[in-house]
Amino acid sequence: MFNEKVGDLLKVLKECLEMLREFQGIDIRSYRNDRKVQDIVEREFERAIMACIDIGARLISLYNFPTASSYAEVFEVLNREGVLPWDISDAMADFARFRNVLVYTNTSG
Repeated sequence: MFNEKVGDLLKVLKECLEMLREFQGIDIRSYRNDRKVQDIVEREFERAIMACIDIGARLISLYNFPTASSYAEVFEVLNREGVLPWDISDAMADFARFRNVLVYTNTSG
């Protein structure tokens, strides 16, 4: 079950990264002037980050590590437990906070 769930999440992550690679060379003016490109890039970033968060949360659960109180804290817990080095943990926590910005600034209503 562990490998299957993590494997599924890794597939999602790979798909997101492949999609993002298609837009890697786009210049900032083109990006800002194309709403469809913005939507694709932002959604794929959101999906990729969420896949990483879900993988981290799965590891925390499986190994009975202390519960994280936020998405960013998932990576901090993994660092404290020796799973991730500090630099990776810190960067991933920043990505988790960035994901929150993406989600809450793109909400219509």
